[in-house]
Amino acid sequence: MGIGVEFDTGGHVFQVNLTNSTGIIEPDYIGNTTGDWSDGEFRLGFTISRLFNL
Repeated sequence: MGIGVEFDTGGHVFQVNLTNSTGIIEPDYIGNTTGDWSDGEFRLGFTISRLFNL
């Protein structure tokens, strides 16, 4: 299970994700997630993207 939010500032895109899965592809998180939110077993992900015009 996870939740994410994305912010677009016009030139940058910020993404923040919170999940209890250790993997990022389907075989890793569908049926194989053992993290428990109530035990504090979650992961935080953060991404910054920048758009360049040439």
